[in-house]
Amino acid sequence: MSSESMATGDVIEAFGLEGVVLFPYAQAESSPLSARASSFLSRVGVPNDYFFISRGGPEEEEESVYVGSWAADEDFGFDVPEECGSWLIVGHFPCAATALNPADDHIYAFSYDGDGKPVLIHRDLDSLVRSLITLKYFCAEREENEDLAPEELRARIESFDRLPFSDEASEWNRVYAEIVDGIF
Repeated sequence: MSSESMATGDVIEAFGLEGVVLFPYAQAESSPLSARASSFLSRVGVPNDYFFISRGGPEEEEESVYVGSWAADEDFGFDVPEECGSWLIVGHFPCAATALNPADDHIYAFSYDGDGKPVLIHRDLDSLVRSLITLKYFCAEREENEDLAPEELRARIESFDRLPFSDEASEWNRVYAEIVDGIF
């Protein structure tokens, strides 16, 4: 994967043709998303497999699209901050939902067992998808080489985004701990 702009082919190469979910492009005036985020979601997409389950796309009526309705539907016993209510759910880690803040294109996680407060985990969609691809390749390499240290995954991701591991409550730290413990 090059350092140039990511393309759908990068995601397809890592996750297969059926492992990519593309979102319909939303016109800037009718969408809270930035043109950059909307273009990324419709052109590159989001991975969908056991590492990260993508929200199936805006047309899926059975699934909440926005953080506010998602949190209310799931009855987690916590409330999300009001300003997060209109953020777009883009997918789910095993223990957290991820959401795109349309005001700044940052990606946040909401832990299923947390307090409802968002945890900043990526600077943008590109970083989220690059990190998921990095995780996928790391796990495949580790199957071939058990001596591959978990620190290598962290170093690879931090080479392009330091946010995933910067907050102790980040879902990435949970995934990392499970890799260290041999669970993931």
